[in-house]
Amino acid sequence: VDDTVTVTVISDNLMSGTIADNQTINSGDDPAAFTETTPATGAGTLSYQWQSSTTSSTANDFVNVTGATDPTYDSGALTQDTWFRRIVTSTSGSSTCTATSNVLQITVVSDNTPPTVDSFTTSDITPTLTGQGEPNEQLMIEVDVDGDGIAEVVYMVTTDNDGNWSINPEIDIPISGNFPVLADNDSITVSATDSAGNTGVGTVIISILDSDSDGIPDVVDLDDDNDGIPDEIEQNGDPTRDTDGDGIIDSLDLDSDGDGLLDVFESGANTNGLQISADGRILGPVGNDGIPDDVQNSTDANSGTINYNIQDTDGDGKNDFQDVDDDGDGILTISEDLNEDGNLNNDDCNDNGIPDYLDANSCIITRIPEGFSPNGDGINDTWVISGLEAFPNHHIQLFNRWGDIVFDAKSYQNDWNGTSNGNRVFRSDEKLPVGSYYYILDTGNSQAGTLTGWIYINY
Repeated sequence: VDDTVTVTVISDNLMSGTIADNQTINSGDDPAAFTETTPATGAGTLSYQWQSSTTSSTANDFVNVTGATDPTYDSGALTQDTWFRRIVTSTSGSSTCTATSNVLQITVVSDNTPPTVDSFTTSDITPTLTGQGEPNEQLMIEVDVDGDGIAEVVYMVTTDNDGNWSINPEIDIPISGNFPVLADNDSITVSATDSAGNTGVGTVIISILDSDSDGIPDVVDLDDDNDGIPDEIEQNGDPTRDTDGDGIIDSLDLDSDGDGLLDVFESGANTNGLQISADGRILGPVGNDGIPDDVQNSTDANSGTINYNIQDTDGDGKNDFQDVDDDGDGILTISEDLNEDGNLNNDDCNDNGIPDYLDANSCIITRIPEGFSPNGDGINDTWVISGLEAFPNHHIQLFNRWGDIVFDAKSYQNDWNGTSNGNRVFRSDEKLPVGSYYYILDTGNSQAGTLTGWIYINY
């Protein structure tokens, strides 16, 4: 008889491991998944069972969580304080050993802070909706377009790590309904609700701007001010470009550089035959692209292109309509309107067929100062007429209010300091009194003619 007995000995070295730290969450939130900080170890095959308690951490209060048999566990959303632990079982043959982990407590606090919805006005009929909530929380977004309190479309969205959320109606798919077709002056109410039932509300207003009243909304209009220059060229990659700093961006400014000459006349377009309003808009038919048809190829009037080259007369890299000195002659464009009729194209003082504001070799006078202060402080002590050297045959005279000549000069050198060189009223080299004096400047040029005006002397 064989009296041999086989005994299987399981080494008592099962270690339960440790699970993640305690957490505090808002009611309705999902805590971070419970992971191992120290893995369980044992001689046999390990299996797991998670247990929970909603009353206390006392051992007898724990019950098994159905289906929670992995080394890690995600509890899902919780609305009350809950304790968790993990039972580890080591099985070898018919023998088993168990070990219990540390207890993990999830503290649930009331969440009374609603998510937010950004309110704004836009010309976009499919606006991107935005707002904020708690980081990584799920929100229900409802859109009510007719103000009846019933949402036409509902989305579910999860905030990012910073709590931001956004919905693009052209991309994101709702869980119910369809994003409404919006029109000018529509107002939609957008609400965001979190898992705790807190709701934030915002309003989005649709305002379809048509700056040039051409029937093409700015949002799709390639020339918002109808000056014949595409907005893309006027802004040149900078949506805030405002060349003259007047608070109006160039794509809406009919005189972008503030030089007194309307953009349409500085653009390079052939303006002969164009109907142009007094403020510088091209009148006439406009295609779907918003650019006046008269500055587009007739066979491709909706192409978004123009039939001329943008003008940069002096080649300085600044388009003329954004350059206060188009010809680079050091004389401001606004100062090259000799006859002061507001039309710089009819000023050609040297009769070479090129308007003075585009002719670096013109004979234009920059400006005649309206006053100066010859008090010897080194600032504005003489009457300086810029560009006078272009008129070598000029003759200038100044008169007091009684018509007496107080200053008379030919080939004036911009060096007059307010002293009289007349003999009837004041002694030669005697300072003139404070006051206004009338000047007559005969340029000696048939195109430039005679210039007159007043200057004021003050000490």
